[in-house]
Amino acid sequence: MLKTVEGIYKDGEVVLLERPEDLREARVIVTFLPVPDAAKLAEQARQRMLARMRAGIPLGGAPYPARPNH
Repeated sequence: MLKTVEGIYKDGEVVLLERPEDLREARVIVTFLPVPDAAKLAEQARQRMLARMRAGIPLGGAPYPARPNH
């Protein structure tokens, strides 16, 4: 059975953010993930928002159907 638990590595120790249930002993593999750069993520979100604003929202419009002449 595989179980994933998030944790934090600091000063040579791994601290788990939750305790795995029904698990007393297990082998582990630790993968270090990069710490996200908050300023970079905010700028990327800003650029996506501006791109959506520039594209606009298609609300329909011309060409309009011609009215029949009666």
